[in-house]
Amino acid sequence: MQFMARNHFEDMWLPGVAKAIGESATAFELLFIANSTIHPGEAISRIGEWASPSVINEFAGLMPSVGVGAEPQVAGAVAGLLSHINLDRGIAFATAQTDENAQAWAISGVFDELRTGPNGENAIRSLYSTLPGSVQTSDPVRFSYGNAIWGSDPAAALQILEGIGSPQMRMTGLLALSGNAASSSPETAIAAVYASGISEQGIYNHVGPILQNWSAVDPLAAASFLSSTQIIPPADVTKYSQMIAVPGGGKG
Repeated sequence: MQFMARNHFEDMWLPGVAKAIGESATAFELLFIANSTIHPGEAISRIGEWASPSVINEFAGLMPSVGVGAEPQVAGAVAGLLSHINLDRGIAFATAQTDENAQAWAISGVFDELRTGPNGENAIRSLYSTLPGSVQTSDPVRFSYGNAIWGSDPAAALQILEGIGSPQMRMTGLLALSGNAASSSPETAIAAVYASGISEQGIYNHVGPILQNWSAVDPLAAASFLSSTQIIPPADVTKYSQMIAVPGGGKG
């Protein structure tokens, strides 16, 4: 353990390392890892996946000893792990966090776990409706909630993700939405790319394939969108019009 701490537990990303640590780690060793690694939330999530429920529950009780900088992300990881063991326990842990930022990350962790289960979106929507407004509008909750509801309401997911304050988190969330919604809601997918803040070349690399695939399935809808869009700047429309099929034959 001390040897791995020298490089901040970066070796845990190697196949089998997280499993080997998690299967034997004690709660106090998880605490040591959380306070020693550069990516505490990811470390605890990966290693905790292999730990016993008793160790995770004991580690949850050690949260006051987690460093201030690591606390929010670790709270998110612990809430997710607890929710996997027992949903009520995970929710209770998340809502009991007194620090608002830690609570937001913990709720996000619960959402991430719920999303993988049956009826996950409905459960997430129900829990979301009970949260204080300040938690609902926090970056981690916006990120997880937007990722959870895109299938049923991509426009709402777009609006929620656009409100994320962190540029990196907003970009990651919007590009994920774009990839998820490219087939079911290409307009939303394109809007997400333009809102993400990536480079001009990055926009072109994402939007081009979305339009091409859309045109292959529904050329009329794709052509109509491109001719009247207020999402794509006029200077870009010409570039994309050459990619799509024009109803009746040929390219734009």
